[in-house]
Amino acid sequence: MTNELSNSDAKASDAVIEALCTSAKSADNIAAVCVHSNALAVAKQHLAGSAIKLAAILNTEGSEKTLDLEKQAAEAVANGADEIEMVLPSKIFTSGRPGYTETQIIRVKRACGGTPLKIVLETAELDGTTGLKAAAILALEAGADLLKSTSVGDQATTDILLSSITSAGKHAGLRTSATV
Repeated sequence: MTNELSNSDAKASDAVIEALCTSAKSADNIAAVCVHSNALAVAKQHLAGSAIKLAAILNTEGSEKTLDLEKQAAEAVANGADEIEMVLPSKIFTSGRPGYTETQIIRVKRACGGTPLKIVLETAELDGTTGLKAAAILALEAGADLLKSTSVGDQATTDILLSSITSAGKHAGLRTSATV
């Protein structure tokens, strides 16, 4: 498991993105910087020469239409994103529509081409351990390459996600996040 720094503000200034990248380069164990897709160029410039990955955040509330997410993913890949980050539509998933969630992940993964897709699990919205594990397994089986929890530093959540990766029988990464 590794950490990442994120700023999901679509209106973040260049100076804010530069500061985020500077923080990431000076910290230990930072695997990725996650920014809204419109900030990719600035972040890429400031991460040049480092081993830190650049992730494009497609959505922040898991509510966007699938077609829009597919388009954003393809554009982010074309603009140099190393990873694509998508928030699992938790409210749709917990309302009894896991098929919609699965289809959305499959279609966005296809739009990513070979670029890894990271699914963000908003743990507070997933009905406890059972819901979190079910969402994680569904995301992995639909094509997610990485899982990311919104519960920073919560070992119980980390254990559930690691168990989900094992249960899905897939080699996948796990990240925690600090939002800046």
